[in-house]
Amino acid sequence: MLERFTRQGVGSRLLRHATGHAFAAGATAVWLSAWAGNQRAIDFYKKHNWLHVGETSFMLGAVAHPNHIFAIRKS
Repeated sequence: MLERFTRQGVGSRLLRHATGHAFAAGATAVWLSAWAGNQRAIDFYKKHNWLHVGETSFMLGAVAHPNHIFAIRKS
């Protein structure tokens, strides 16, 4: 990640646009996963009112990487 591009609001706008598009297309909820070791991403999703709803693993070769599952419902 390039620090000079952080805290510019781009990620927040992209997240709102993507969820808005999904909701406009009829989705009632959207989910995503974030690597459990990426605290910056976890804090970002929580700041945007995404709820931690579960756990999963991402397999890269034979290695399992723990991921948190986040979801948000259409309001």
